[in-house]
Amino acid sequence: MFRNLATILESEGASLANIVHWRIAVVDGHTFDEGVAAFQEVWNRADPPPAITVHVVAGLGPGFLVEVDAVAVV
Repeated sequence: MFRNLATILESEGASLANIVHWRIAVVDGHTFDEGVAAFQEVWNRADPPPAITVHVVAGLGPGFLVEVDAVAVV
């Protein structure tokens, strides 16, 4: 997921460092530890951290447990 996002940002002359806000929706009853760990793997700790909002939701599309929305400023 993060690779796809990085590719899209790069096509517009940006990077993950340009993201100023993440919105994450997690289906109730599921942990978001794996998502946090994945984020920590790709985020450069030297960059200022973005705002992050996490919502627990009743459900998403069939088979989906997590939804991520990112806002980047270029």
